[in-house]
Amino acid sequence: MSTEQQLAAVVSAANNLTGVVTGKIGEIDKALEVAQRTYREQLASLNQSLPRLAITKNFTMVPDVNGNLSDGWGIHQQVTTTKLRAITNRSQVAGRPQEDVDFMRQVQADVREQFPDFNIQATEYWRNDIYVWQMKWSENSGSPWLAFPGSVDSS
Repeated sequence: MSTEQQLAAVVSAANNLTGVVTGKIGEIDKALEVAQRTYREQLASLNQSLPRLAITKNFTMVPDVNGNLSDGWGIHQQVTTTKLRAITNRSQVAGRPQEDVDFMRQVQADVREQFPDFNIQATEYWRNDIYVWQMKWSENSGSPWLAFPGSVDSS
């Protein structure tokens, strides 16, 4: 094989390698674009949820010293609240009553009508006890709100 043939073979191999690398760069760019789009969509969804869920005062709805739902919540003056149950943070194996597990599974079924992947972890350990409240209008003068949690940065 002459020097020219060897050089042509090296150039051809280099061109083939360049083509492969260019193709892989294109695949990487496309995958990165999809990942960035997915990330932005998830971030937008999270930004919509955080103000309502993650940074509220009294998220678990702990009653105040009088047993009322007031600490960290704005409750319309025409609304009465009644604590229906306190669900222990313990797992079912460690003592969560079956009636609370059944109640949470019903809540899960209701939520899954709109969010099919929701899992309340009815039998698992939770970080805190959770309180379930019933809110009723004593009279409704057409107010647009019932109750809302205060944010952690409000006084």
